[in-house]
Amino acid sequence: MKKALLSIEVLIFLFYILIGCEPPEILPIEKIATVNFSTPSGILEENNTEGITVRLHLSVAAVENGEVSIKQINREDFNPIRTSPEISSEGVIKLPVSKGSTEISFRIFPVNDELIRGHQEVQFQIDDLSSKLIKGSMAFYELMVLDDELSGMLKAYETEGSTGYYKQEFTYHPSGNLLSVSWTNNKNQAQSGQRAYLFNEGGQLQQIYSLPENETQKLFYEGDLLVKKERHAYTDDLEYETYVFDENGSLAYIAYRKRLHNGNEELKGYREFSYFSNGNVKSIAHFVFNSPVEVEMIQRISYSEYTLNDNPLPYYNGIPGLIYQPKLAGKTIVEEQGQTYTYFMDYAINSNGLVTQRTLRGPIGQELTKFFYY
Repeated sequence: MKKALLSIEVLIFLFYILIGCEPPEILPIEKIATVNFSTPSGILEENNTEGITVRLHLSVAAVENGEVSIKQINREDFNPIRTSPEISSEGVIKLPVSKGSTEISFRIFPVNDELIRGHQEVQFQIDDLSSKLIKGSMAFYELMVLDDELSGMLKAYETEGSTGYYKQEFTYHPSGNLLSVSWTNNKNQAQSGQRAYLFNEGGQLQQIYSLPENETQKLFYEGDLLVKKERHAYTDDLEYETYVFDENGSLAYIAYRKRLHNGNEELKGYREFSYFSNGNVKSIAHFVFNSPVEVEMIQRISYSEYTLNDNPLPYYNGIPGLIYQPKLAGKTIVEEQGQTYTYFMDYAINSNGLVTQRTLRGPIGQELTKFFYY
């Protein structure tokens, strides 16, 4: 036996018939569309001229024409993006919503200024909606704009082993020159400091200011060639280095000198560099003067078994421009105080050809260095 199932609407209709009244018109329940970003985040490379599309979904079809306002909530003096529809001076993008639509979108394009500004995060939020539309739970969108001039440049490295922990972090000027190096050293006791680099408009390094030493080093050139670096010691003596380059432009010789406060000068020592034909350093010999006529070699460092991968730290003594080791050495021999120490280095390379890890094996055990990039 079948049972008749009556809906609530039918029951209400019969009730009004029984009492002799005209039943009211029953309107369908109108659903209000919830608006959400399709994804919470995205990435835009500065050299991507085609841009990307950011989509928003409506939970149900819009019942009438309307509008959604998207607002950029972190705005700087330089905005790394432009949009279509165009973003207003107040940082608002107005998106029309057509009746029956379930998706709206806008386009974002990078502003490629060919300067290093660093990777920048741009944030958007659903700001205002017309009637029959409500804001959903995914109302924010974060976009990372990758600076193509900065991409792949060294951001930091950290070394950990039996001798402790050491880290350096690098920042860059918009021109691409090194701006600062911050360092942390946890050997014996925690120490930290920073070196700031000042370049002239021609790209030549002029000064290096160091903390906590509160020391300024000045560099001097003859044409494009670096010839001297000097600093004042705490005794008011002037310590300086002079540089000689070979016919290939490689650093061949560094002399270490001191000018005393009475005007006298003395040669403290020097380093000699030899190279393989590919431009990588072969050996560095360090000599000191025990007297004006007696010189002694106190250390020789020899490098070999170079890889084909680029060295992210190719400069001697951290001075940009003094390139002495453009590739990665696989073996190092240190001779000093009558002893010989041999070290072997293995590397991990990522898909972009950048070294991400170095493992050093030697007499003091194993040391691990990790490299990080912008």
